Amino acid sequence: MHDAPLCFDGAAATDCQLIDGPTQDFNLMLRHACLPARMVRVHANAEELVHASKFVAVYAISTRASVRFNAEELYVPPATLVWRHVTKAATVRIACEHALWMEWSA
Repeated sequence: MHDAPLCFDGAAATDCQLIDGPTQDFNLMLRHACLPARMVRVHANAEELVHASKFVAVYAISTRASVRFNAEELYVPPATLVWRHVTKAATVRIACEHALWMEWSA
């Protein structure tokens, strides 16, 4: 739950062995690798100005999150994803214990 997101080609062959019990995966997959995208973990609070033509998504991992897109405030239950298409500059605020922030070009 505390590791940084890992980026790799989704077409790559993968293999693993569990070393310390079960895992939980969350994937952000894009059809075109040339599209700029990112995923980061959020612990506590985050605020960011997002510029035009992006999708922004927040996944509340194991605890509730509060997400504000400009004036719109959402209360997100655990294990729930919310997203918005931002067409102009927007301030996004997240308050939570554990969440994932994702953004990609529209």
